[in-house]
Amino acid sequence: YLSANLDFLGDDNLSDLYTSDLLPNTAFQSLPSDLTAAGAAPKIAPSTLIERNGELIGVVGATTQVLESITTTNGVSVINGGRNDMPALAALLQPVIDDLIAAGSNKIILASHLQQFALEQELAGLLSGVDIILAGGSDRILADQTDRLRSGDEAEDAYPFVTENLDSEPVLIVSTDGEYSYVGRLVVGFDENGVVLLSSLNEGVNGIYITDDAMIAQVYDDPSMAFAENSKGELVSRLTDAVNDVVISKDGNILGLTDVYLNGRRERVRTEETNMGNISADANLFVAKSYDESVSVSIKNGGGIRAAIGEVVEVIPGVFDFFPPQANAISGKEEGEVSQLDVENTLRFNNRLSIVDLSAADLLAVMEHGFSATEEGATPGQFPQIGGMKVSFDPEQEPGSRIQNLVIVDEAGLPLDSVAIDGEINGDAERVIKVVTLNFIAGGGDGYPFDELGENRVDLDTVGLEAGTFDFAPAGSEQDAFAEYLNTFFSLTGYAEAETPVEEDERIQITTERDDDVFVFCAEGFFPAPEQLGVIQNSSSDFVLVRWRPVPGSTVCQIEGGLVDGPTETILVYADEDGTEPRRKRIAKSRFQLGETYQVKVRCACSE
Repeated sequence: YLSANLDFLGDDNLSDLYTSDLLPNTAFQSLPSDLTAAGAAPKIAPSTLIERNGELIGVVGATTQVLESITTTNGVSVINGGRNDMPALAALLQPVIDDLIAAGSNKIILASHLQQFALEQELAGLLSGVDIILAGGSDRILADQTDRLRSGDEAEDAYPFVTENLDSEPVLIVSTDGEYSYVGRLVVGFDENGVVLLSSLNEGVNGIYITDDAMIAQVYDDPSMAFAENSKGELVSRLTDAVNDVVISKDGNILGLTDVYLNGRRERVRTEETNMGNISADANLFVAKSYDESVSVSIKNGGGIRAAIGEVVEVIPGVFDFFPPQANAISGKEEGEVSQLDVENTLRFNNRLSIVDLSAADLLAVMEHGFSATEEGATPGQFPQIGGMKVSFDPEQEPGSRIQNLVIVDEAGLPLDSVAIDGEINGDAERVIKVVTLNFIAGGGDGYPFDELGENRVDLDTVGLEAGTFDFAPAGSEQDAFAEYLNTFFSLTGYAEAETPVEEDERIQITTERDDDVFVFCAEGFFPAPEQLGVIQNSSSDFVLVRWRPVPGSTVCQIEGGLVDGPTETILVYADEDGTEPRRKRIAKSRFQLGETYQVKVRCACSE
């Protein structure tokens, strides 16, 4: 493992495997039986040298500077980390690169895992001597005209991406999708000074190779040789065969039904609302409410969703259809059934659930953080997927001042609490709102300030939740929440909320993509509660006056009132003919009893 910007000395499990020496790659080789022997070969270093045909190739590693906020690092720390700062990273890498050059290498490869392809692009221009960057973590698909792609995939740029280093010499950056969807190949020539020869690049050779049977037939004269005894392919087959029975068993454990494709694709869950994000957030809220009914909001990070549930099919060239999970004859799974395997694949980390108290102001701050890294071309893992809320934000505003409106809603989508209006806190900023989130971000993961702002944290895996129908994941975990939610609501009829384009998203409204209608509930029910609700009684009159300030556009308001803890009556008040919103109603005193206490509430809508 190569990384020049991580400090392993604070981790007892890894420190003895680390060396700061510049060694050839052969110095790291050992058998498993040698790992604990005295003088065992090291396994971690900043860089290495590889010799091929008399040429020295230098390889240096770099890890995302925000590692400590996106995962649990134990004793490993990031040198000058905490935020993405490419000049600072370049300052750490350049001395290591210089050592490789001093050792006789004029061909330098940077193996990086910076999570965002744009960061590798920026870093390239800050480094001297670098020729090739293997960009990891962003899953950005680069391809050329000869490359065949999987259904639903699109190339975001050419393979390789060509830019320049600090010396104004060519740098080639390569990247492809994860999970062995493709194998990337780069064949490149250099001049006598170790400078990349762009004329050596051949589209027919370079690019990404799709990992399917057709590609095996294309690249092997005899396809059976791909799995010849002790070949890499045959060794992989041994591994997959060994776990096949486990996979079949998990795919046969059916949790519920979906009529639609559940979109958990990286480029979507980290940039916009998706139906996979919605159902997962709702499942977490469902379980949290079973423990504490007062929990009203669910927040999770899009980076915790690792895959979609369903299948993408190219129906005609360039046109794709998105289907629910397809049948698997081997496991007995039927079309539309969601299995344990599906859920374990998409919610791979299986974070535990935590309930945290936030003030209204703190909830706004938490959500501002969720949208703070959104920008063109970025796929930040902190991007939130939510339940129990509707929110609008403007990515063109400065981070920390992006949210326009935020309202807490009930299960029917009706408003309960208007938290932010026009970017400002509405009402008592200190009122408590209970939030369910993942223990990862409750502890500060992905940079969320829950650990600083939240109070009274309750970890649901520790409170003895009742066991549900399924036991493959611990109670109080997100996999178990998803399974029990499906079983409760979608065991007989499938989940039917199809993925919507970003301009039609309702929970997370991006104002550069659509109009902000967070406070429009015409199609769903009622507006937010009217303001300045009051009751006026004049002793000389024979009526009580109820008056309020309605949301503009109200056409009908409903007054509901009666004795405290007693039966209620409902009165409807309509807008005037000139369109003036209803704002008052006289109620005869004969409806009231002297000495009794009454309660009244008013809500308004834009249609009857």
